[in-house]
Amino acid sequence: MCELSNNNYVITSVKPTIVSALGAIPKINSKVRLIHDASRPLHLSVNDYVQSDCSCSYMDLRVVSKLISQGCYLAKIDLSSAYRSVPIHRSNYQATGLKWQFANTSSSTYMYDTKLPFGAAKSPQIFQRLSSAVCRILKKMYDYTAIAYLDDFLIFGKSFEECSSAMHTLINLLRQLGFAINWSKVEGPSQQLVFLGVVVDSVSMTLALPTLKLKDFSDLLTMFLKKKRVSVRQLETLVGKLSWASQVICGGRTFLRRVLDLKNSVKERHHKVLLTNAFFADLQWWILFMETFNGTCQIQDPRPISSLQTDASSEGGGGFYNGDYFYINWALDLPVCATEHINVKEFVAIFLAVFRWCNNFLNKKVIIYSDNASAVSWINKGTSRNPLIQFMCRILFWISAMNNCAFSARYIPGGFTVQMLQDQASDLKRKAWASSTAATYRTHMKSYMDFCDQISVPPLPATSETLQLYVTYLAKVKCFKFCSIQQYLNIIPHMHKLCDLPDPIPQDYQLKYLLMGVKRELGTAQSPVDTVTPSHLLRIRSLLDCSSIADLAFWCACLIAFYGLLRPGNVAITGRFEPSKHVRRIDLMPCSWGYLLCLRHTKTIQFRERELHVILPHVNGVLCPATALQAYLHLTRGEDLLGPLLLTGTASPLTYTIFRQKLHSILNQAGIDDSNIKGHSFRRGGATWLSHIGVPVEQIKVIGYWSSDAVQRYIDPHFFKLLDTMLHFGKSLPSDK
Repeated sequence: MCELSNNNYVITSVKPTIVSALGAIPKINSKVRLIHDASRPLHLSVNDYVQSDCSCSYMDLRVVSKLISQGCYLAKIDLSSAYRSVPIHRSNYQATGLKWQFANTSSSTYMYDTKLPFGAAKSPQIFQRLSSAVCRILKKMYDYTAIAYLDDFLIFGKSFEECSSAMHTLINLLRQLGFAINWSKVEGPSQQLVFLGVVVDSVSMTLALPTLKLKDFSDLLTMFLKKKRVSVRQLETLVGKLSWASQVICGGRTFLRRVLDLKNSVKERHHKVLLTNAFFADLQWWILFMETFNGTCQIQDPRPISSLQTDASSEGGGGFYNGDYFYINWALDLPVCATEHINVKEFVAIFLAVFRWCNNFLNKKVIIYSDNASAVSWINKGTSRNPLIQFMCRILFWISAMNNCAFSARYIPGGFTVQMLQDQASDLKRKAWASSTAATYRTHMKSYMDFCDQISVPPLPATSETLQLYVTYLAKVKCFKFCSIQQYLNIIPHMHKLCDLPDPIPQDYQLKYLLMGVKRELGTAQSPVDTVTPSHLLRIRSLLDCSSIADLAFWCACLIAFYGLLRPGNVAITGRFEPSKHVRRIDLMPCSWGYLLCLRHTKTIQFRERELHVILPHVNGVLCPATALQAYLHLTRGEDLLGPLLLTGTASPLTYTIFRQKLHSILNQAGIDDSNIKGHSFRRGGATWLSHIGVPVEQIKVIGYWSSDAVQRYIDPHFFKLLDTMLHFGKSLPSDK
């Protein structure tokens, strides 16, 4: 009845397409949690229609270990009925049907659920994405750090005051977003609290399993040791407890895999599970370890050990670490391995190295580099079908647990040649310039090489006469402007330096003298592109169909470029989509005042050294970027957050070529001459409009991320503004009286 009174369940007279079974699980506070069995009816259930991966990256104690610092303060916020705060789209109501027979009624009543249901395979992933987004908003807007594991939030602060402020800010943010706070579980600021069932202490920098839960866990392990068959629910309980303990116990996850495999092998939940020898072997590992474990582990040093080196051959193996080494001859020292495959020998060398130096790995992360892919796989998976390797794996991860050290392996090529290094050096050199710069340089170099070929002279080293003839050719034959001639000459010093030849241009007075003549004849004036004005934007908007995804994406690109003083190429894609460079959907963050767009790669940001933030506010009128983006996001809801921001259709990004073609078509349709309107026109138009409304040049430089005074060339002087100034100037002069 509570769900009905909260309008979460809505009674319907029409039977929904999918009707799920309803169950209830008791909660600690003596309430019950309603569960939808979204895996029924078989082959026709909600979960049967899930095609994409339901897994996601949870922010667990591994993330806590990376973010925590000595003596920092922590706070915890828990949400109340978290899933029930998330409405689903009405198009999904037919998939969330329920059936219930109320007291004093003769027939069943059909309902549909309007909120995110417990039991649906996609629900955890959806909610984790939402809570992760809240953490990003907190960081971007308020510069506070927090993580979320579904509905549990953990906040970090360097001081009590900072942590307290962050906690109240997050509470207000969550309430603004429509989430309900479970006030009984709000804790902190404190330097010790329980998160995900584990005691986190920033003073001692430890993680600990609570004593009471530790005893219950040991009793559960002992109970399973006496059983031959168990129910799926019992096995799920064991998996949950092992996962909880593995947050603290290094190496524990290795002895959880086969338990998970056993659980996942059961097709029907009502079936009993026969416990295998592999299951009991892993269970025995846990029982033996818990006899020596006091429940507390030091948080590992974030700086990994990566200097452990091992190698093996058919004759022997060895290892080196921190000035110490060992060597083993298989035939003499370990005959049992002498006839084994090289993969086994590589792993044995790693095993012996860990066994020898494990006392140095206390509370450390250890990265093991190996040129053997099988050895790397065995270490990272913690298991192998080879009995000898499996035996050593168990010992290896016993060492991991006893020393609280984490082992991971990375594959490296087994050797190198001079040719390989030369090829890689050439590849790295090719990446030195941005793709657009490299394309421009290729054009300039081809022009110079073709010219030298035409007059039959060697291009390198360039003589003074060759350079003078080339400049004359560019000016008189190609009819280039003076600025273009300078740009085409720039490739020649690069070509010489790459061949370890001196630059021929700086000391060539004859060339300098010739360039002065070219400059005097051609002049240096550049024809700037026309500016895009607000009236242009209004004409463009009137000719667009904003119920079309393609038109709306184009319109959003226009407004983003104008408001952000950007080139449309910053938001439209050139070439193949590259997530590390191009604007993704996740880079657009909703705010109370509009949207904030984060650009990670632009013409002036080539090496990920910073981010460029574009403010897109809510304003009145049709030129509101936030309104356009909101409409576009609604039309494209459900698209991949890591995919392109602007799409023209399903999985079809808005490319710069499509943008230019659309702009050309719209301007022609509007009767506007577009011969001198380029992508740069939006950047110039935005800067000019800011100047017209009285924004100081220094502020325009900040908005457009100009580091020099080049912005002065972008601002188109307003004639009537200049006329008013001169009239004021004239009227201020004294009369002849």
